[in-house]
Amino acid sequence: MANQSHLPNIVGLVTEATKYVVLGFLFNDGRKKAYNKQVLVVNPVIVPQLKAGLDPTMESLDKKAPLDQAPRSEDIFNRLPAELRHCIFELLPAGSILALKAASLAMHATSLPGDFWKHRLKSEMPWLWEIHDVDIFQSQELEGKASNLLVNIQKKSQYTSENDDYIFGLANRRRIWRVCEQIRSRYLEKLECIPNTDSMDPST
Repeated sequence: MANQSHLPNIVGLVTEATKYVVLGFLFNDGRKKAYNKQVLVVNPVIVPQLKAGLDPTMESLDKKAPLDQAPRSEDIFNRLPAELRHCIFELLPAGSILALKAASLAMHATSLPGDFWKHRLKSEMPWLWEIHDVDIFQSQELEGKASNLLVNIQKKSQYTSENDDYIFGLANRRRIWRVCEQIRSRYLEKLECIPNTDSMDPST
């Protein structure tokens, strides 16, 4: 009987907990729907917040800072041949490549092969065309700024349940680009299924 006397309290606590869970779900669901509605109507090409973030980096171009003349023995990457340095770059995302170059004089002095950087940017951030042709490897200071910029842009270009600090125009651009890539993939798949009439024998 003593245990039964606590049942109303337990039921009350469970009810309250359930109410807060439901309210939290409805709040997050409503916030996501509001996000979707706002993103759909924002200009994906002209994004003032993106321009404000890119301008300081663009203005730093061609203003080469003096190299940090640290003793070579302090940089462990000096012990690696260029081939291994390139292998390290290939394993890193774009933002981390810039961060590594900014932190290591040896890696900063190691040139990336061919069109590696442009391909990496277009692979990770094809929707950020403003930086695809920019020579960002002019100084370690600039590489550090660009690294932070790329990480910040990646974060603010998408909505997640853990992150609501996003830029609507940038998120809309990324969304549209993803949809266009899906359409392109389906189109190419359909195209492969169409017989090539030019190569067919007209007598058949």
